[in-house]
Amino acid sequence: MKLKLLKFLTVSLLTLIVLFPEVLVCNVIWEKHLQLIEMQRELSEVTISISSHQNTGILKAFHLGKWLFLLFPICLGIFIFLYDRYLVYRATVWQQRVDMLEKMWHESMER
Repeated sequence: MKLKLLKFLTVSLLTLIVLFPEVLVCNVIWEKHLQLIEMQRELSEVTISISSHQNTGILKAFHLGKWLFLLFPICLGIFIFLYDRYLVYRATVWQQRVDMLEKMWHESMER
């Protein structure tokens, strides 16, 4: 019984030693998060007083960036698909030309 208790305490102590730095980091992050929330509240009060005219350029740039971020992967995927189709087309045309040249070569050999 004492051996089981000793093993349990050892495992508990080692677990606490391993997890203690993570608990400290979580505590620091939580404090920073609370400070961030407070700063956001103060910033929102300040930004209300700023005219919306100054923010329109930033909003336009943000929306442009958002659409570029959304459309770039779509356009890239379409480009890759179309380029793959083009390569298949070129390979088919090349194979047809090779077949035609082989046929002409065989005809010339028969003469």
